[in-house]
Amino acid sequence: MRFRSTANPRLRSVGGLVLALALGALWSCEMLINNYVKLDTTSVPDGTVTQPYSTNIHASIQNFVDDNRYDFIFSVSDGNLPTGLVLTSNENVATISGTPSVAGAYTFQIQVFSPRLYSEIASRSLSDDGETTSSDLANNSALNRAADAHTYKLTINPTATP
Repeated sequence: MRFRSTANPRLRSVGGLVLALALGALWSCEMLINNYVKLDTTSVPDGTVTQPYSTNIHASIQNFVDDNRYDFIFSVSDGNLPTGLVLTSNENVATISGTPSVAGAYTFQIQVFSPRLYSEIASRSLSDDGETTSSDLANNSALNRAADAHTYKLTINPTATP
């Protein structure tokens, strides 16, 4: 970045640094403002009774390239997994795995939440005295952007007979 200045030559580089820092802070702030959690996996494969089952559900922070520094909490927020399957997670991936024991069509909702993103968004919407600013309604906005949920349909087929 180069700036022309007719003022003191020593101030040219300082002014450029201040402007670069200001632009960097603005970019950083805007990147946080546009971030939100998203479940990237929108469907899961079917399974078969008594056959091992495993599938992954991925989450990410949208509009942010370094989402590996964020923690994610996955949960079943509505419905139930098929009998014999469990939900586990590691970083930004949840895994549904196990051996299903009951055939049927199952509908359940997986929710993902990022406590760190929630904290960062909520803290940006507080004024200097710690009071919530009226422009953001901090907690609702932060919660809506730090969580996502998706409904999945999983069919467990009966054991195939030879």
